[in-house]
Amino acid sequence: MEFLPQQTLVILRGCSGAGKSTLAAELLESNPTALVFSTDDFFRQNESGEYKHDPSRLSEAHAWNQARAATAMANKAQVVVIDNTNLQRWEAKPYVECALKEGYSVVVKEPTTDWWVRKDVNELFKRGTHGVPYEAIAKMVERYEPDFSVEAIMQSSPPDFSRSRRGGFNNGGRGSFNRGGFNGNRGNFNNNRGGHSFNNNQTPPQTPPVGANVQPNNSTGGIN
Repeated sequence: MEFLPQQTLVILRGCSGAGKSTLAAELLESNPTALVFSTDDFFRQNESGEYKHDPSRLSEAHAWNQARAATAMANKAQVVVIDNTNLQRWEAKPYVECALKEGYSVVVKEPTTDWWVRKDVNELFKRGTHGVPYEAIAKMVERYEPDFSVEAIMQSSPPDFSRSRRGGFNNGGRGSFNRGGFNGNRGNFNNNRGGHSFNNNQTPPQTPPVGANVQPNNSTGGIN
């Protein structure tokens, strides 16, 4: 895995079992000061560190992860890695908005495992570590959008969740997408994988709108 320049945002993407954890570990090996932020961390905030997913708090978890990533970028962390599924463009938009606002380059990476390249639902299900049901993984694969350029991400918008819920599939609710970008505490931050000091405040912050004059700059945008 290559060494990344200062002020780079890395968007990882791939569903459960794809190999994102391995990819994140490789990034950290080459970029030891990188900070990795995953919404899954919200569900590990207990004494044992055991993963306990609560679908009713998914919107809160996304807002929490967005806020702490924004704080890291506001404090000019060298490399910020977003370890979420990011299967659709709108899911990555809050992070990319913040990166452009803070002058970060944007790189998109996903696992190159054979089963993920083939979108093999059976193999993804077998390799998953969070007990995600087969049907849920199949729906994730169906939702995958191949064009993940910065321009496409910035032009995206969330789907109609009321219709999605009627169809029996919930992507996390409107609260997981923040149209206004971020408003993170610019104080110190702590990420177990990066060695900095951060106050993990679970209360979703109020978010002022991102200026309309923000333009993508120095971003690769493509899938690496």
